[in-house]
Amino acid sequence: MPHTNSLSAVIATALTAAASHAQIAHFDQPTDTIRLTGNTTLGSTHTIEAFVYPTLQTPGQTGRIFAEQFDAVEDKWLIANASQTTGGHWNNSCDASRASAGPLALSQWHHIAYMRSGNTYNLFVNGVLVDQRPATCAGGNSSSSAMTIGAFRYQFQNLVHQSFIGYIDWLRVSSTARYPLTGFAAPSLEPVLDADTLILVTFNDAPGTTNPAVQGSAVTSAAVATGFNGATRPDFGAGPCDSIDFNRNDVFPEDQDVTDFFTALAGDSCPTCGDIDFNNNGVYPEDQDIIDFFNVLAGSACSTG
Repeated sequence: MPHTNSLSAVIATALTAAASHAQIAHFDQPTDTIRLTGNTTLGSTHTIEAFVYPTLQTPGQTGRIFAEQFDAVEDKWLIANASQTTGGHWNNSCDASRASAGPLALSQWHHIAYMRSGNTYNLFVNGVLVDQRPATCAGGNSSSSAMTIGAFRYQFQNLVHQSFIGYIDWLRVSSTARYPLTGFAAPSLEPVLDADTLILVTFNDAPGTTNPAVQGSAVTSAAVATGFNGATRPDFGAGPCDSIDFNRNDVFPEDQDVTDFFTALAGDSCPTCGDIDFNNNGVYPEDQDIIDFFNVLAGSACSTG
C-alpha cells in the first residue's frame, strides 16, 4: 500500500512522541475479576468511565467493566458486550437510570463514559453523545455493596456476570459530571486523582500483580481473582501489540530485535520472528506498525492495536 510518511519521519515521530498510556490490564477470561474494597455514594451528578480495547464481544448480561451492587438496593455498572454499551445507576423502584447504545467496534481503543448530569442520563463513546435519557429517579447507595472490575457475582440472583474481554487502560468513578453534554475530545492521557475522584485505577502494575494500585475516596484496596468460586485473574503489563522480543530469543530489549523487525518488514526471511503486523490490526505493511513497535520499545502501551 502507498505510504505517506518517510521511514525517517516515522522513526523520528515514534522516538520523540510522549507516551500517552502506560501499562494496561488484559481481561481474556470471562471469569477475570478484580475485587474493590469500599463503596461509592453517587448523587445527581456523577461519571463512570473507562478507556478500553475490546477483543471479543460477549453475549447477554456479560461484558462487565465495572459493577457495584447490593441485592435489590443498588446497581451501578459500565458494560460493553455484543449487544450494547451501557452505564447506569439503578434502584429497586426505578429501572430508567441508564443510557445505552450499540456494541463497541473491536480491536480499537475507546473512551466510554456514563454520566448523570442533573436531569439527564448520558452515554458518550469517544467523546460523542450516543444516548441521552431523562433522569427520572435517584439511584440507590448502600454501605454493604460489593464492587468489581471485570466479572461480578450478582448477589441478588446468585449468578456470575462475565467480564468484558479485552484491555483496560484505566477506570474512573467520579462524584461530578465530568463532561459537557455537547461532546468533548476523548482523554488522551491517564487521569490523575482530584477531589471528585471516588475510584481511579490506572493499571500501571507489574506482571504478576495480585493487588493492583487504587486511588480515590471510595476505595481502599483491590485484589485479583476473588469474590466467587472460579474467579480468575487478569494479566498486567500487557498490550494488544506483539512482544518487543520480535526475534523470540528471550533477550529483550536488544538492538537485534530492531534489526530483525526491519529485516522482516523488508521481506527478508526471519524464521523465528513474529509477523510484521505488530499492532495486530490486520493492516500491513503500514507505518503505524513501526510507530507502535518503537512506542512499546520505549515503554509505552500499544496505543492503536
